[in-house]
Amino acid sequence: MDRFIAVLVSFALIIALACVVVASAAEQKTEVLVWMWPSHSRELYLEWNQELTRRFEGANPGATLQFEFHDMQKFVVASAAGVPPDVTLASVMYARQYYESGLYRELNAYIESTPHMTPDNFLPASMVAAQKDGRIYGMPWSWEARSIYVNTSHLAEAGLSTDPEAIATWKVLVDYAKRLTKMDASGEIVRSGFITTVNTADFASFLYSNGGHFYSADETAVAFNSPQGVEALEFMHDWQRVHNAMRKGAVAGSDFDGEIASMVIRDTSSIPTLLHDVPELVRERLIILPIPQGPQSDGRSGVSWSNMWVIPSNAKHPDLAWEFIQLFLSPQAVVDRFVHWGSFYINFARLDALKSREFLTALREHRCMSQIPRIFNTAGPYPHIYYQDINRGIASLLQRSARDGLLAPTAALDEAERVANAILQR
Repeated sequence: MDRFIAVLVSFALIIALACVVVASAAEQKTEVLVWMWPSHSRELYLEWNQELTRRFEGANPGATLQFEFHDMQKFVVASAAGVPPDVTLASVMYARQYYESGLYRELNAYIESTPHMTPDNFLPASMVAAQKDGRIYGMPWSWEARSIYVNTSHLAEAGLSTDPEAIATWKVLVDYAKRLTKMDASGEIVRSGFITTVNTADFASFLYSNGGHFYSADETAVAFNSPQGVEALEFMHDWQRVHNAMRKGAVAGSDFDGEIASMVIRDTSSIPTLLHDVPELVRERLIILPIPQGPQSDGRSGVSWSNMWVIPSNAKHPDLAWEFIQLFLSPQAVVDRFVHWGSFYINFARLDALKSREFLTALREHRCMSQIPRIFNTAGPYPHIYYQDINRGIASLLQRSARDGLLAPTAALDEAERVANAILQR
């Protein structure tokens, strides 16, 4: 009996010792904290994060991933308090300003040591907002662009071509919109031919498609107060007040989903939501086009942007943060994420992924995606430099001109130029 008790005691000591060892090992694990936005807490994101965690922890023994979802206003507070995440998403709208304020770490040394992360692996425009003077502070986690969503059944019904090449110019867009607009017996529009809004991003889209530029080449001043810019703002004015192609109270997203709008301006990233809400529309009747060519341009264009992964300047584990970023944006992971989203969610800027077998197969199978490479390759950069301040200063001027008809386009752009340059040069 004594011997049996001794064996039990020894066995208990071994188990206790093993528990101590396991606990000690657990204590030594390094937690890498990743911040995403609340909108990214949906099921498909969470499932992909689980897969990323498996891959990351397998490649980095002793490290664990922890995802949290926060509005980005919290980042500045956390950074100032010395408790930032290790890696976080940053919006194109404020990333440059935060970098200039010293909140983000430069990534050049990391990039140079990771061949698949060099800028030549990504669409050139996707890196514009992620660097200043050659110093890179962000990597493009997504790639989005303003585009035109078209319901092809409405085109066919009106006897219009459903060829994606047909709506090539502003003039054709106007002609199509007028023919697609439907009115009731009282003359009220019940189906919009085309819906656009008056905002800085859409102004940039028409500006670029008319051969203009938002900033000067050295980025010290704006360049939108030009003949191309004046014509773009006039074009926006005519949609609001002349062409009579939008119903009262029109809302691009819900109207297109409800098929009471034939064409709308919308982001390429809207495809998953549309696919979830009205899958038959996406699979059977949708084409997505670049913004058509303006009179002073030699091709179609639009505005594009990339929100980005950044490493806070005071992150506790910057090397592991980079390991996460380079894994998330690795060629295989990008393709796998595309497939995970049903081969419909096109929000990546990797050139090799755009040439992958999986993506090219999706282009053949899903007609709505056929113009996505063209949209991504021809779009110009989002007006990202001090965007929030500049947008606050010029959006109302654009609206007073194009939407309300209270300011001549030349007067509106003169004042918008003065306001924006004062912000850029302060």
